[in-house]
Amino acid sequence: MNNNNWITVGTGDPLEYLGNWYSKTTYCGYSNPEYDKLYESLQNELDQNKRKELVKEMQQIIIDDALVLVDGYYNSSMVYSNERVGYAHIHTADYYWLTTEIVPAN
Repeated sequence: MNNNNWITVGTGDPLEYLGNWYSKTTYCGYSNPEYDKLYESLQNELDQNKRKELVKEMQQIIIDDALVLVDGYYNSSMVYSNERVGYAHIHTADYYWLTTEIVPAN
């Protein structure tokens, strides 16, 4: 049993995360030819709508095969002083993301 949280480097692209279940990785030893074919397609697909559909199919396979239990995200809060920090926005997925938008306030 493994419990983890994975960051997609702020881009929102799940390629690296979904690579954990690709049979040519060493993450968990899972092998599914259909999943592998979709993963290889995802590696080369640039169309965002097609990528979205590939990701949905891949997610459904690993859910159906009971490789993952999706439990969602919790609510969180971030408190800061507007007098000292500007443009800090909380993301629902990862409360510790820092962006280049965060600057000292005037």
